[in-house]
Amino acid sequence: MLQSAGINPKQELRILEIGCGNGQDFISHFRGMSQLKLFGMDIDDYGIQQPNFSFVHGDATNIPFPDGYFDLVVSIGVLEHIEPISRLLEMTREIERVGKAYSVVVPSIATRLEPHTMVWRWQLKPWGRKRAVPALNYFSDEAWLQFDGFRSASIKTFAYLPVLIKNTLIFKRA
Repeated sequence: MLQSAGINPKQELRILEIGCGNGQDFISHFRGMSQLKLFGMDIDDYGIQQPNFSFVHGDATNIPFPDGYFDLVVSIGVLEHIEPISRLLEMTREIERVGKAYSVVVPSIATRLEPHTMVWRWQLKPWGRKRAVPALNYFSDEAWLQFDGFRSASIKTFAYLPVLIKNTLIFKRA
């Protein structure tokens, strides 16, 4: 992921993961890499303990760092859950503001199975019945590029369970 963002993983870098949770999606893969200064931001503290990691409590609508502070901002499977849309817009602007590069993963509109909720055909509205699943933003892959913070980004769709789960990578290189 670092090299695809145009970043040399051997140099000293500051990386922020938005929605870091317990660190298993991203942070834990860089344990012991002292040249990386890892920051994780989440609304809950899951107690990640590793020498090159600092936790930041909060959400990404107001990231408490100066413009361009991070060499890379990462978010995996978070933005599709943000409501209302005004908060999502704030988050995309903040990602752009604090990151020289970013890599954001969201489910593709073409995915058949939403990976967090395991809801089949998740992008279809419930049409008059209530669903017992969290809110999910079901934008077309290209629509993500219309958000203020992602206007200079590119997208790439990939599958990790062929036919069932497809994701969209929204990225800007350094």
